[in-house]
Order: sequence, then structure tokens, then C-alpha cells
Amino acid sequence: MEKKVYFKLHKVKKQWVTIAVTGLALGLSFASLGYVSAAEQTYPTSEPTVENSIEENAIDVISPSTNEVTTKPEENKSLVTTNSSEIITETTSTESKQSVTDAATSDIGTSEINSQQALRSEVSTVTSSEVVSSETSHSETNAAHELEESPVISGGHYTSDDQGNWYYFKDGKALTGMQNIDNVNVYFDADGKQVKGDTRHVNGATYHFEKDSGQLTRNAFASDKNGNWYYLGQDGKALIGKQVIDNITLYFYPNGVQAKDAFVILDGNSYYFQKNTGQLVRDRFWSDDDGNWYYSDKEGKLLTGEQTIDGFDMYFYPDGVQAKGEIVTIGIEPYYFDKDSGHKVINTDITINGKTYHAEANGLLIETEQKLPQLPLVSGGHFQEDSLGNWYYYTATGEKLRGWQNVDGVTLYFDEEGRQAKDGERIIDGFHYYFSHYSGAVKTNYWHTWSIEIRRWEPFAKTYNIYYGSDGRRYYGWHRVGDQLYYFDHSGRVENALTTFKGQNYLFDNHGKLVKDAFYIQSLRVFAGTLNTSYRSNKFGQVLTGEHHINGDDYYFSNSGSAVTAIVTKGGKDYYYFEGKLLKNYLGPLLVRQYMDDYTYYHGIVGTDKDGRVLTGVSTANNGKLYYFENKGDIYHERYIPQMVTVTTPTWKTIDGKLYHLEPSINRTYKSGRSRTYTVREEVDIINHGVRTKTDKIKRIIDDDFGNLYYLDENNDFYIGHLLPENTDLTKIEETVIQSDNKFYAFNRTSSLSETSPLTVSKTLVYNKKAYLIDDKGVATETKLTNRFEHDDAWNWYYFDNEGKAVTGLHSIDNVTLYFDKEGKQAKGRLVEIDGQTHYFDRDSGAMWTNRTLELNGIRYVIDQNGYVTMNKPGQFIQDKDGDWAYIKENGQLATGLQIINHQKYYFDPTGKQAKGKQLLLDGKYYFFDEDTGAMFVNKFHETGDYFSKKYTYFGEDGSQIFGWATIDGKRVYFKEDGYQVRNDTYKIGGFDYFFKKDGSMLANDIDGNYKYYYADKDGHLQFGWVNHNNETYYISPPWGAEDRTYLKTINEKTYLLGPKGRLLRNTATDISWDDFCVSDENGVVKTGVIRLEDNRLYYFNPTIYMTTPFSGEWAEFDGKLYHFEMPISVSPYSKGSPITTNTTLEKDGKTYIIDENGVATEKKD
Repeated sequence: MEKKVYFKLHKVKKQWVTIAVTGLALGLSFASLGYVSAAEQTYPTSEPTVENSIEENAIDVISPSTNEVTTKPEENKSLVTTNSSEIITETTSTESKQSVTDAATSDIGTSEINSQQALRSEVSTVTSSEVVSSETSHSETNAAHELEESPVISGGHYTSDDQGNWYYFKDGKALTGMQNIDNVNVYFDADGKQVKGDTRHVNGATYHFEKDSGQLTRNAFASDKNGNWYYLGQDGKALIGKQVIDNITLYFYPNGVQAKDAFVILDGNSYYFQKNTGQLVRDRFWSDDDGNWYYSDKEGKLLTGEQTIDGFDMYFYPDGVQAKGEIVTIGIEPYYFDKDSGHKVINTDITINGKTYHAEANGLLIETEQKLPQLPLVSGGHFQEDSLGNWYYYTATGEKLRGWQNVDGVTLYFDEEGRQAKDGERIIDGFHYYFSHYSGAVKTNYWHTWSIEIRRWEPFAKTYNIYYGSDGRRYYGWHRVGDQLYYFDHSGRVENALTTFKGQNYLFDNHGKLVKDAFYIQSLRVFAGTLNTSYRSNKFGQVLTGEHHINGDDYYFSNSGSAVTAIVTKGGKDYYYFEGKLLKNYLGPLLVRQYMDDYTYYHGIVGTDKDGRVLTGVSTANNGKLYYFENKGDIYHERYIPQMVTVTTPTWKTIDGKLYHLEPSINRTYKSGRSRTYTVREEVDIINHGVRTKTDKIKRIIDDDFGNLYYLDENNDFYIGHLLPENTDLTKIEETVIQSDNKFYAFNRTSSLSETSPLTVSKTLVYNKKAYLIDDKGVATETKLTNRFEHDDAWNWYYFDNEGKAVTGLHSIDNVTLYFDKEGKQAKGRLVEIDGQTHYFDRDSGAMWTNRTLELNGIRYVIDQNGYVTMNKPGQFIQDKDGDWAYIKENGQLATGLQIINHQKYYFDPTGKQAKGKQLLLDGKYYFFDEDTGAMFVNKFHETGDYFSKKYTYFGEDGSQIFGWATIDGKRVYFKEDGYQVRNDTYKIGGFDYFFKKDGSMLANDIDGNYKYYYADKDGHLQFGWVNHNNETYYISPPWGAEDRTYLKTINEKTYLLGPKGRLLRNTATDISWDDFCVSDENGVVKTGVIRLEDNRLYYFNPTIYMTTPFSGEWAEFDGKLYHFEMPISVSPYSKGSPITTNTTLEKDGKTYIIDENGVATEKKD
């Protein structure tokens, strides 16, 4: 018998006690559950039984969020709570003076005393007690608790009353409390009566006094007047907690009462102590008085959940009761456990409640298919159609057929009016059947498949499948179709995707197979291609969400279960997850998935430490090198992410007031941009030198808009690579080769190819004509050098004189004539013009040449005794053997540097070669020289990049490059720090956000954008939120802007309908994407609930805004009202909706319902 699991409280017999064994008081509050602390209770002094101290139906206990158990016999009772129990906490403390009142005050809520079925009535109410360790031997407890010494009293006398009560008088007064009389410890109540054969609670501890003498009981078991048993230690105090006495494990409640025939929960584990002896049950099956079976392991813990004992699979509910003779749904899968042994039934057929099932090899129950009933053959009649297109069948005798019929060997169905069921699904006697379009024959062993177009940012098209079995009925639950096992959800659908069952998502692969305890990459068709999402399931197939530790690695999954590829902030720290995995000790590309599409975006290089925290500032990466990670980002990407600062040339940079030197990237440079999954496989082959290795790790090969391929292995190493040509000899490929989809990809690790710019350490370099000593932390400090050479980061040499200054001009050093330019750089291997004369300096030593000939770029020059370099072609451009041009001045010398020739400016390098198609830094300013003529650009744009990534720089009146704000042709424009003009993008300047249009002009007093739209005021400052423009209301989302489509936006808990550019749409009914239709009111707020459209029919719009499209004939309850839906119809060019049935009477579950003009169905009463 399959039964649902939900826990209710009952009057029961056996006691449950929950104790949290912990070293610290947790201080949790259980106030909402109605618990009370020991300090708040009044303990009864009568002899209550458990039956009259338990409040019936006191609390519902919710089943675990993992949904491990979804069925449970109703007769198996669950945890309950008494209305007089105290909140107690068992700790590892052995302090003898701590009272339970103090403990309860600090530890309230960390434990509880519950009752379970079969609690025995001899256990009285629980009172306060001292807190001791969870399991203590008798001898250990004795040493820890010595009775405090009391002064010995003598000289008084005992006396008794006529009821046999004894008193002790001293100095005319009756003694009370704990007393030492003639070296005998005794106790007197407040009225002076001596306690005999009972217990008393004194200073946080429980004591027992002997029946006859009243003497304090020590080192012995004893019972009180209610029949509760205790064990008293050497100090007379009742032991509490888990104790080993004479090698027998027992448990005593915080008031000292021994647990007998009771369950005790310690640290979340349940233990059972026997009825007569109180001994802990270990390593065996046992049953209670109600016939429920349990199993306690070697430590005495009650087993729960799935267990294998002696080779047999069994199941125990959360309260420890063994499942027998019933179906248990574990996760989403039903199993049957034998009524006698409790073993999981496998490889057999079994009938349960009139239904026949087959138990698979793993025990999964599959309902056995039924056949259509054999009906008597009807023939010789004829079909007839009425004016509405309904068909009927009349027999040869003129009788109209009704119900199920076998007409000429074809199974048909006719309703009570005789109308034949055709072309679609019908609900008959509570079962769904599908009938063919033409003949009306009931479909058997038939897949019905259809697709629904839905929102772009979710799967563009989603396919659903329904199957009708041999009896024509729609499948639900687990079934085999052919050799393939499928799960059909509550609506009968197989989606081959995430399926929700009782609020929990389950993961199915593309074949409909439940994915258990594994990763899976789900592929769904979307607008631009394929949406690939990684998920991970637990052993029940449930999709994981949140943080998890799997196979030694940390993972993070979104609320929907998708593996996160993003920077995640936790506790004020940023962590980098890729495909859900926390990357530790990582250095490589930062790929972040954005929005709801499958694209990931490259954001440069990021590093993490051993705990996965993103490195910031100056940090040491996993390769032992120092890098600078700076917060970068822009308004489009919303947040700023610490990325490695990389440079293409050696760069000095001040960071937090300290000077550092960055070395240039010497390898490939990545470009920022969008990337997407190129190939996805659950299993791929790794091939090294032709040797193939299978791996079941998740693999993704990702490409971007720039032709880069990325691949992350299980060691967090990022690889980049390329697709190999067909028929490549893999044995000769030195790179790692991955095969997927019959394609081969070669990859190199990014550690050898990545763009990295480490900080220089432990080195001396020259910067701005000054020498700097760089320490092992990368910090550069100015230092003084005298009479020595030193170089800068470009290997230019300098000479520092005896005063420590870098020399300039001509100098004779060690009798060698050298030249240092105005920056102090020594001239080597180049021509230099000095006082109008050209000289040449040796490329190795830097010495000036004299009385020699010089052949430079295929042109021969003459150098005289003064070092003058001349040529006999004055005033002419000449071309060398490599095709480069030079210019001979009127004096016959080679032109170098900046020259004005025929009113145009040109530049010649130190060797005399003319600059063409180059941007040069001259005297602190950038200039560009034409690629063809070599003339300097003046008042002219320079365009770089390809069609998809064009960039623009501008050179002004003097030919120097423009930076910052400028007005060109009457348009206000801006050039960034790198000199590129901002176009078709947002940019923050001076604390304000601006948008620059496609032509680079600043947006002002208007709305414009590309695929995101912005509004700027008259000063160009972007305004976000609600704005009014040209008598229309717009909403500009911060910081990304408005979209150029019809869409929804939730603002201050209200959802609005917005059109292109964010325009508010009022009183509008429209599609917002494929198969998403919604309606707004006069304020633009989207309506929900039952709404009447222009066709005068009612439709339901769910709280997630969109119109629902249930199956024809389905019933649904909304806001406490019952509705019935009809076949979906078109409500717009792109959307369908299911009208709500009105003004009719229908049957449901054997009951008659009247549906009014508002679509509300009410059960008809006799």
C-alpha cells in the first residue's frame, strides 16, 4: 500500500528525547514551535502519566528538504513533543556546580524531549539536572562530583508525627534542606519532614535518600516514589547523560531519571534503551509493541534511509521504522519492500492494491501495461455527420452507439449524446485518451509530441512528449517504452529536461533517463543556437542548488540548479566559480556568464588564492610571481571585477602610493568579448601522442567572437587552442588533443600562452633619468648611482656622473666619444643630428664613427674625420633595398627626426628610415603618419580594427593626438585615456555617466542607444529610473539602460509592461515574446488572475505574469476558486491561451460542478 508521508502528533507510548551534544550553547530559539525552557516551566508534583502530558496534534513536523522519503505508512507515527517537557542541552562539561536553570537559559532550543509511539507511562515529568558529558563512565563521574562538605550537626533529636513522618529538632527548630547529622547526610523538606525513599533536586543536582534511614544514597541504583530509576554516584548526585555502568551503556535524563523503553536523540542520531534494563540496543533488529521493526548498528544508532544489511537492500523511515509491505518513493522513484523480510523486491512482478507492477533489477517499480478491453464487434451500420461536424454511428437496426465500441475492428468512443470522439484528447472516466483526426480510432502505443515557443531568454522552443499505452491511457510515473525507461510527470509529459516533482527539480538526460549523483550538461534549442546548462544531481536525481562539496572540490549552483560561472561574493569576499567549480590557486582567463543566455564574456586574467578568493591589488599568484589586480569593468557589466593589469610595453605604475614596474606580456593577447559553448559532451577523449584516454569529467570547449578556443581541465588549468584539420596525424601533435563530436582540437596551456604582466622584483632600473632599486616585493625606491652605466626597461643605457646625474649630449668617457640624448639615453646603432650635422654611433659600444664608410639599409654613406655623414644626392627622397624611404637634406646629410618638406611634416627614425603607417610618441605627444605618403595626420581621424571592432583616434591642428573632450565638426566627442573615441557605448567621466552614439557624438536631451537605450539630459548626463520625454513615460534601468523590445520590468514589487526603448505601455494587451502574452492596466502595471480579453473570453494570468496554457479539459484552482480550461486558441499572432469555461455544467471526479459566467465552478448540492 502506497501512503503519503506527513507527520502529525499523537498520544503515544514510547518516549523520544532529543539531546544536542555540543561544547557550546547554541542559543537557538524554538519559541515559534511552542517549546518552553526549564526556567519557564512549573513542574507538576503529582504523578502524571505520559498519556495525559502529551498534547495531541501539537505540531506538524515537515519532512526533510531533500525529499528523501515521499511516502510513509500512516500507521507509523512520527516525532511528537510533550507539553511539559523542558529544553535541555547535554554538553561535555563536567562542572559540578552548573545548574540546569543556567544551562537552560543559555542553551534554550538546542535540544528537546519528544515522545514516540510506545512511550511507557512509568516515566514521570522531567525536571532540572546538572549537565554532564554525553557518555561518562561511573568512575569518571565520581571524581568530578564530590558532595560539598556541610557542618556536622549533633545534640539535637529526631521525632515523628502520628503519620510516621520524621523531623529533627535543634535548638527548638525543625531543620530543613540538606543536613549532616552525626556524619550522616539527610534531607528535610521545607515543612521539616525528612525525605525517605524519594529524590530531591538540590542546587542543580538530583539526590536520593534511602527508604528506611533517609541516608543519602551513594554508588547504587534507586527508585523514587513514582517508580523512576536513578543511579547515584559517590557524591550522591544522580548521574545524567550516556553512562557505562558495569559495562552496560545506559542513559539518564537531565533530571537523573533512567531512560527505559525510550528513544533518545543525541547529536541527531537516535538510540533505543530497552524496557526492563534500560540497556542500549546494539547491532540487531528489534521490534516495538506495535510490531514496527528497527535496526540499531554497532554503536546503537537507529538506521534510517536506504540501508544494505547482510546483502539485502532495506529502507527505514526517519523515525527508524522499517518499511515492510509498502511502496516507498525515494526521491522520485518508487520501490516495494517485502511485507515479511522488508527486503527490496527486485526482478519480479507484484500486484499491489489491484495494480500490477514489475520490479526492475534495481527494484524500481514499473506499472505493467494493460490492454484495451475486448469489445463485441459492431458492423453493418453507418456513420452520419450533423451540421456542426459531429459524427455518429447508427447500427443496422438504427440504434445510436454510445460509449466504447468495436466498429469494424476499430476501437472508437461515443459520448452520451452519441458524438464520436475525434482529433485530439478526451477525458473518459478520469483517464486521458487520444483519438485520431480522421477515423477517430483510439491511439495506442503512441507518442504525441508538440513544441511551444516561449521567451527568448529562456529556451526559444521547448518540446513536450506524451505517451499513450496499450490501453490508450496517458502514461504517468515510470514506464518503459521499448527498451527505454521514461518518467512521465504529473501532467504526463516527458520533457527530457528538469522535471519538478513535489517542489523538487529532478535531472533527466536527453534520452529521458534520470541522472543520479552526476553532472549533466543539458542542451536546449534557443533563438541563436543551443542553450547549454550544467547541472549536478544527488543520489536521488534531485538537482543541487547552493554550495556543495563534491569529490574534494567546492561547487556553487544557482537557485535554479545551473552551475554558476561568475564571481560570487560571500562574506565580503569574491570567489570565482567556473561551471560551478570553485577555482583555487587559479591564474587564467576570467569568463563570466551574463544575463540568461549561454554567452560567457572574457574579462581578462583573474587569480585566486588557495581558498578560491579572488586576488586583489598587488598579490602573489599560484606561479609565485607578483601581479597587480585592479578593479575593472564598466557600466554595461554592472560590477567591477579585480583583473590582472596587463601591458604590452614595460610600464611604471604607482599603486597605493608606491612605485612598481610591470613587465610586458610577451605572448598572445586576448580580446574582450562574448563567447559561447562550441562543443559539449558528457564524455570526451583525451589524446596525447595518439594514446587515447576516456574521461567522464565535465568538459566544455568554448569559443568566442575572436576565434579563441578555451578548455578548462580538472586541475583548473585553462587551455586555449584550435580545431585541427581532417586527417591530422595525431601522433605528431605535441599539444593536448581533445576529441568531441568527431572533431579534434589541439590545446596549449594558458600558463605558457596567457597574457601576463608580472611585477619586476629584485632589480635596478632607470626611470625618468633616475635610478630605482626594486625590492622582492616589487616596490621601487630611488637610489643614487655614480660613475657607472645602467639601463632602463627597454635596455636603453644611461651614464651617471660623479654627482649621480644622468648625462646628456656628447661626452668622452674612458676616451670614447659617446652621445646621450636629452632623456639621457645613449645613442647606439643610429644616426644622430648634432648642431646640424649627422653622426653615426656604433650599435654595440656606442662610439662615434669617423673616417669610415657606412652602409645602412643598402645605401652607402661617407663619414669624414669629424664624424659627418654625407651623401651626394641632396634634396631627394631615396629608397633602400627593403623598399623603405629616406631623405637627403640640402647639405647631403641623411634626414632624421621631424622634418618639414614641401609644407608637410614627416618623421625619420635615427637610421633615417621614414615613418609610414605608424603612430609615434614624440616629445610627449602622439602623432600618426600616413601609410602611403608618410605625411603627418592633421585634423583627421585614424580608423583601426575590423568591421566588427572598429576604433577611432583623432589628430588635431598641430598633428598631436586628442585626448579627453573635444568638439569636432560641431559635435561633442570624447577620447579615452588610450586615445580611442567612445562610440556607441556608455562611459563615466568626472563622476557622470554619458552615452556616445554610433558617430561618437554625445547624447543630450534625447533617448538613443544600440541594443540598450539611455536618456541623457541637456548636459549629457544619463538619467535612470522613470523619465518623461516628448509626453511619454519611459523607464531606464540602472545601469544597463532600456531594451529595444517589448518586455516586463519589476520595480518596487510591481511589474510593468515596457515597449522598445523602455516606453511605458498603458492599457495594452500584447505579446512580449514568443508565446508570452500579457495585459497592462492604465498605469502600465501588468495584470494577473482571471482577465477578460477583447474576444470576451476569460483567461488566467499566473502570478509570474504570463498567460497559462493548460491542456484541454484540465481543472485548476486559483485563489481558492476552481476553474475548467478549454482547448488553447490563438489570442495573438504569436501566442495561444486556454479560455476558461463559463456557463455550463461539468463532471469531475464523480461530482457535478456548475460553472458560472465568471468561470467559477461550484459543486452541485442535492
